[in-house]
Amino acid sequence: MSPEANNPLQELQKRLSKLENLNPDITANEMHELLSLASQAGEDAFASVAEQTARLGKMYLKSDVKVIGETIMRDYFNELDKGAKLLQDAGEIMLPSAGFHPTTFSMALVPVEQTEALDFCKILNRTSVPKPLVKAADAFRRRNQVVSTVFEIALKALWKISPERTESWIIELYKKHDGNLDPDIVRDTLSTALASDYHLSKEFMEWVIRFASDNNLLEYWPNVVRFADRVICRNSLVNWFEVNKPRNALLSQLRLYSRIGQHDDDTMMAWNKRALEEIGGCVQRFMSLEKSGLEAKWRSAALVSELRRIAALYVPVLLTSDQILDLPDGTDQLAMAFMGLAGETREKWEEALQKYAYRAVHLSFLLDLKSGRKPVDTIRRLTFGDNEAYRKAYAELDLLTEKFDSTWQRDKVCEMLSVFYASYRRPQILSYEIAKRYKQLMRLIHDDFLSQNLDVTQLAELHALDILPEISSIAAEARKYLAKRRAEENTLEQLLAAKISFERFVRQKRAQVAMRCL
Repeated sequence: MSPEANNPLQELQKRLSKLENLNPDITANEMHELLSLASQAGEDAFASVAEQTARLGKMYLKSDVKVIGETIMRDYFNELDKGAKLLQDAGEIMLPSAGFHPTTFSMALVPVEQTEALDFCKILNRTSVPKPLVKAADAFRRRNQVVSTVFEIALKALWKISPERTESWIIELYKKHDGNLDPDIVRDTLSTALASDYHLSKEFMEWVIRFASDNNLLEYWPNVVRFADRVICRNSLVNWFEVNKPRNALLSQLRLYSRIGQHDDDTMMAWNKRALEEIGGCVQRFMSLEKSGLEAKWRSAALVSELRRIAALYVPVLLTSDQILDLPDGTDQLAMAFMGLAGETREKWEEALQKYAYRAVHLSFLLDLKSGRKPVDTIRRLTFGDNEAYRKAYAELDLLTEKFDSTWQRDKVCEMLSVFYASYRRPQILSYEIAKRYKQLMRLIHDDFLSQNLDVTQLAELHALDILPEISSIAAEARKYLAKRRAEENTLEQLLAAKISFERFVRQKRAQVAMRCL
């Protein structure tokens, strides 16, 4: 038996040395053996393994692929800067936001200037970047999502030796290279921390929140932010449940997930959707109480009860909101929930819209009959150029007279065309509905209304919950976003910018909540 076999540290160092070829492709068995050696080596091996880990990180950053990648991204950002300068000179965009904090990442990999969402969309859309450069930049950024590094392998071994000391070592790494951090290195530190049950310190979490709040990092290296989001979700929920005891089934379920470490994306996504439906139901019930006909005493108790439920769900919903924002319509779902249009309420509104569309189409055919017009003209108008739909509806008419033979055929065509008409009218009607709901919600949570309908004790409780300003601010941003998304005069750049702006607002709120949970 060789001496190295009896010395876990020497064997561990030998295996880590093999990684200096910068090839991260090792088998699952080799990774298991590496971590087993790290456990056997003990904390006395920390200093030497940390030195090897740092050396592997430096070697990786000096590798050809990283040097070439940084050059590609630097050239790409230079092209965007040229385009931004031309747009500024033409008065199309404003100057970069004043008072922003410099990025913690390398300026060759993340732009230092943070622009408004609309300006960002204009720069990307109107700047003529050479296609080969765009493809090269996209390929290098994609690499961050699919290619692991030898640094991550060594860091996992170091974490196995001592999570506490490794966490401190990572924090020192962040501090030492602040302003010049590499997205791959940060991704590896976050993925390593996420793979462990170790509860992270406040100082480490402050760095993680800082990464998750970097708008440019989110746009160019979203994989890093996704890891940061998961770390925030897991640790912040643990901290929050230490202070807050759940009083409903939904929060009890989330607490169970947090206790057993079930923080996978599917679980958090499913929970967040149910929570948003609950918030939407609370907002809807809250707004309907004014016309409920209940006695003043019962109505005030119900008002406080619904606001109490929203307050209980608000923090967990924000902490898990990164999952819903990843969905194509996730931003809409989040915004709609605070307008009271989520879950069952949303379904009922959609059903009412469909019934309205059916009645409108049916009335059109009755007016045709009264005025002597043929139904084929109405069918042509309400299919909006869809030839296949037009042929299906036309097939229900008598071929000679081009009229309906029976009311049954007419009702069948009404059912078919109501889908098209509902889709056509939906943006205008929904815009009106949202404006009406927002106006009603703002009036109901205003201090004047609450002071007239609640007693002193109930009013003091609501102010202690501090939920009214939160509802007001997020509802205002949601209404602004939904209005811009459905304005027909807006350009594609403006529509996309509205979505980005609302997401940034939600992420900012989430960062504030996460900081309070530390």
